Amino acid sequence: MVESQNSLKIPVSNKFIEFRNNKAMLYNKTKKPTSAALMRADCELYEWHMAQINEWEPSSTWSWDGVSDKYGKVDVKVIDKWWNIPISKGRNLFRQASIIDHFYFIEKLTWPDRPLEEGDEVEVGFLGVMTWDEMAKVIQVSRIPGYGYYVDVRKHANG
Repeated sequence: MVESQNSLKIPVSNKFIEFRNNKAMLYNKTKKPTSAALMRADCELYEWHMAQINEWEPSSTWSWDGVSDKYGKVDVKVIDKWWNIPISKGRNLFRQASIIDHFYFIEKLTWPDRPLEEGDEVEVGFLGVMTWDEMAKVIQVSRIPGYGYYVDVRKHANG
């Protein structure tokens, strides 16, 4: 994929399903492969795909998802309307200040409302990138009391 394209179709392989299942178990407190845990781990598909096609080098740390020739160390965020940042994730966001080069934003264009299965093909759209400093200038307190923060990526990200 050329990173300037607006969307990308990604086939779901058995190798990704194995990777996803391992990730889901790693971060799932109940250690059971629930649909919700699998669907959370499905968001790793884009990063995994980019590493598989040698568009970037994958990361072995929580701090970033990959290293791109164009954007450096990137942390991929799959967003819906906004980038919602719960209070529980805020600490990690601040820890990334001097670590990552860009937040890299994508959205799900065609994606089933269930855990991904081998043979599925999903489509994601590239929304843009922001440096940590750019994000810090536009972060807002969530309108949902006690939820945390959000960034209006569609308004502020650079594509």
